[in-house]
Amino acid sequence: MKGHVRERGKGNWYAVLSVRDPQTGRRKVKWQSLPGCKGKRQAQIECGRIVQEMTGGTYIDASKITLADFFEKWDRDYAAQNVTPKTRERYNQLIKNQINPNIGQVSLQKLRPAHLGELYAKLLRGGLSARTVNHVHRLLHRALWQASAWEIVKQNVATSVEPPKANAADSGVTTAALTAAPVAARVIDRIAPFVGVRRVIEPSDLASKPAPDPALLRADEQ
Repeated sequence: MKGHVRERGKGNWYAVLSVRDPQTGRRKVKWQSLPGCKGKRQAQIECGRIVQEMTGGTYIDASKITLADFFEKWDRDYAAQNVTPKTRERYNQLIKNQINPNIGQVSLQKLRPAHLGELYAKLLRGGLSARTVNHVHRLLHRALWQASAWEIVKQNVATSVEPPKANAADSGVTTAALTAAPVAARVIDRIAPFVGVRRVIEPSDLASKPAPDPALLRADEQ
């Protein structure tokens, strides 16, 4: 396979590739856009990478891959090797039930923070808990970070989106615990001068810190 670069208009670089048509077997010329390349040297480096990946059979046309397509690759090439079976199962449930039906058809190159914000709002309106929507956000953040590391996208758009805050009910903190916390704090404050200890946990901590999903925490540590 051969390729070279051409500039169409000021600063718009393309890789001009000689590829074989899979149906006819004949050679044809394919123009591949090289967004983000500043100058001929960067375009040549990117063109060389594309040619190498096409030759090795690992090339992904970033202009055509959808979010759903990418999740298939991410699950096969990343999650299968880097997360526990239980976490991978949970990830696939979120992908199948919450992500793909709503934004799976969006081109990965055209995915914007607004898509994620609209997704989270829709899931909340549909009755999904804020805690679960947070899990959706963390999954998207992790997968899109890998897309950036693989140079399929230029940036992780999930970093620009703030997920909804989980409330006390979502976090697993019971009403009894919230009621008892101030009482316990006052008792500690009263005995502290006599036993030489000080209170380091505020009652508000119980309500402000949602309980994390153990499965997702284990995945994040890997």
